[in-house]
Amino acid sequence: MSRTYDLLDPKNDAVFKMMLSRPGSKPALIGLLNAALRPKVPITDLEVMNPNVPIELIGDKGTILDIHAELADGTRIDIEMQMRSYQYLGRRAAYYGARMTVDSLKKGGDYDEVANSNVLFFLAEDQFHHRPNEFHVCYALRQVDSGAEAMPQLRDQMQLHFFEIPKAVKKLRAGCFDDSNPILGYWLGFFNSPSDPKIQEACMTNPALKVAMESLEAISADKEAREIARLREKAQHHWASEIHGARQEGKAEGKAEGKADTTLANLRAMLISPATRDLANEVIAGILGVDVNLVAAERHNRDAKTSA
Repeated sequence: MSRTYDLLDPKNDAVFKMMLSRPGSKPALIGLLNAALRPKVPITDLEVMNPNVPIELIGDKGTILDIHAELADGTRIDIEMQMRSYQYLGRRAAYYGARMTVDSLKKGGDYDEVANSNVLFFLAEDQFHHRPNEFHVCYALRQVDSGAEAMPQLRDQMQLHFFEIPKAVKKLRAGCFDDSNPILGYWLGFFNSPSDPKIQEACMTNPALKVAMESLEAISADKEAREIARLREKAQHHWASEIHGARQEGKAEGKAEGKADTTLANLRAMLISPATRDLANEVIAGILGVDVNLVAAERHNRDAKTSA
């Protein structure tokens, strides 16, 4: 029987989360992580810590729809579909990784209980344009001096992964995807266009991709899920427009004041713009790539001027 509905877009972060965190989709998420991380010991089980999509916040400009998972060995994973390019994405990923690391240590616990953390961002738009032929960027802690490695355990302490979907799809279509890890190419192709015949064929032969497709079909047929996806896309478009406007105001203010660096002007604009003024200090700091204390100080100054 043919479908009477179009498949929802997995590049929509709400769709991405619903598809991979709903009951029964665990094999799909495990398969994705094995393809993306290629661990020495394959992942066989995990627990999604935040499976629910906060419907009441789906249109909120500051809501991040990521997936928090914990592996059997305690490793913390943060997975997110990033719908648009983001100037300070690296700093945001580092913040996520650090936050998961801190949260893994319970009060009174020993440092040997600190869990490893991995952050995975799947990018719907290319971010690293100076790397036209490489779609996977990975950062990890490493020793920079030339001496013998002193603490090899730190290599896996925190890893930040960025996967650019458009670049991967170009390689897949050209038939020049890495033959040593073809499943990753099909996953990224699936996120880009799940209705593509080549991707449909891959979904029939790979069990994890098949589960992902079945999950996507289920939420695409669900009226409430389709409305969530529509509202999320609308909110993202609106927020992107407001952020752009706030930045333009900041640039204009910086130019008017004769400042070479407009970062402070951007910050001040975000603190007065209706679209961004209610965001938490940490969120604004992540967007602009500045110290959270600077955001707090500027907010305090703004509040003092307002109440004066």
